Amino acid sequence: MRTFGQYLQSHREALHLSQEKMAELIGGTRDSISKYENDKTMPTIEKLCLIRRVYGVPHEEILQAAEQRFITEPLQKKIRDRKLTNLMDDPDIPDDDKQDILRILQKGKGKTNA
Repeated sequence: MRTFGQYLQSHREALHLSQEKMAELIGGTRDSISKYENDKTMPTIEKLCLIRRVYGVPHEEILQAAEQRFITEPLQKKIRDRKLTNLMDDPDIPDDDKQDILRILQKGKGKTNA
């Protein structure tokens, strides 16, 4: 599974944009683009919206890619393996990740009921 930074970099490169040009388009710096692509920092919501427009991707796609950055590898493996039944009791999953997965599941549940 690729990281959020890899997601950003692959989209930028597919558009044949340098980090400098991308920074110019979203009102940032080349250094900030490098930090996003190397998973050292996350763009603000405002920058994510600008990046999304440049890349021409739906809001849901870029937000889903961003959410992946905050889910740890043990949790990703359990999700991939669909072993969610005892997830909340798993001592290997940090409490913050448990809260994130609950939020994501609740958001998904709201979509199916709408």
